[in-house]
Amino acid sequence: MSSLILSFQEFLAQGSFHSLSDYSQMKEMLAMEVVSAETNAEMLATVPHQNIEDMAVVYRFVLNSDEVRASILMDTHIIMLKGN
Repeated sequence: MSSLILSFQEFLAQGSFHSLSDYSQMKEMLAMEVVSAETNAEMLATVPHQNIEDMAVVYRFVLNSDEVRASILMDTHIIMLKGN
């Protein structure tokens, strides 16, 4: 867990946080995740998603480093940061 936090801190230190609002830089990191709509109903209230039957597709930015793979769930805060 500490290496994950360190990697995210490095991500922020490199100024990458500001690239979260720049789709042209972040689109290569965009991934989709399928989750249970019923189980994740509370989360889906604040997350852009697409319902398909009893599932929901949510969007994540995948961050890779040599040591760790992590992702950031696309939520309304990131969308507000982007300005949409």
